[in-house]
Amino acid sequence: MTRHIDENYPIPSTQDKFNEADYFLMKMMEHYQNPWEFQFNLNAFIQAFRNITFMLQAEPNKPKEFEEWYLKKQENMKANKLLKNFVQARNIVIKRSSLSSKSKAQLGLFRDRSLKLSIGTEVHPFSDSKQLLKKT
Repeated sequence: MTRHIDENYPIPSTQDKFNEADYFLMKMMEHYQNPWEFQFNLNAFIQAFRNITFMLQAEPNKPKEFEEWYLKKQENMKANKLLKNFVQARNIVIKRSSLSSKSKAQLGLFRDRSLKLSIGTEVHPFSDSKQLLKKT
């Protein structure tokens, strides 16, 4: 795959980091049923996603109003629970260990698109989905 960064884009390196995160997100979706590949792509996505703001701050040709704008955005991002979770996940992946994996299989009975009854059980996170379906 050949990548092209448009040098006319005001923040090309940040755009590249955004594209990198998007790539790993697409790979996560593609390999959702393969636990190992999903986990590796999840770890890469978390790192790439977190690095977008680092790259944004390092861009050499930021608009002159950037610093004032970014200070406000930083406050918003710090208050966002989902973004806080990404920062924590990245710190775990980079500094301590892989994320812990948990998985639950759920079987449900639906009527008119409404869930009426379900049962679930914890399963090994790296269980093959096809094997789990055979057991039910």
